Amino acid sequence: MALAISFTSFLLLKMVSQKLSKVGEAYRNLDKEAQKSELDILDNYAELKISHLQSEFIDKQNSIWERQNHAFAKLKKIELFFTIQNATDKFLLELMFIYLIGGYFVLNGQLNIAELIND
Repeated sequence: MALAISFTSFLLLKMVSQKLSKVGEAYRNLDKEAQKSELDILDNYAELKISHLQSEFIDKQNSIWERQNHAFAKLKKIELFFTIQNATDKFLLELMFIYLIGGYFVLNGQLNIAELIND
């Protein structure tokens, strides 16, 4: 049972860490794109204003920020799942340890099963 829980936990953490890595990379790429777009707007603002294209560049920037916010929200959800999974694993390992030690005492006659379960 403990082996099955450990294996399942390992697989979940591996999948989550891969997803976290992918989403993190996407977020970093969007951040670079946003910075480049902001610099383009600042560098070419006079030309944009003359040609009345500043609204198009601002719309592009807003689109980048929106995608960046979406990626950031995904990152936070994955991090929350990762945190919950780690806490669950820790709890299960501690519980297994307690029952292993308790089982040792039950087998040696120093404790009975009712005392182990109730305490």
